[in-house]
Amino acid sequence: MTRNDFNLEMIHEVKMKITLTILMAMMLLHEMMKKKMIEFPLKQEMEEQFEALYVIVHVIMLYSMDNELH
Repeated sequence: MTRNDFNLEMIHEVKMKITLTILMAMMLLHEMMKKKMIEFPLKQEMEEQFEALYVIVHVIMLYSMDNELH
């Protein structure tokens, strides 16, 4: 493994950890909103956008993990 390969691997690992952290934070926020533990003054439209963003991030995360396995 060359130094460049190692650097690319480290960059990829950091990107995955950041993505995972964002996804976990969004999942926690999503669950808390569903259980009404916290309420934001969000309009219905904003809640739908949040749901869409949550799904998009989740799909990207799964796609990234799938590519990593191949």
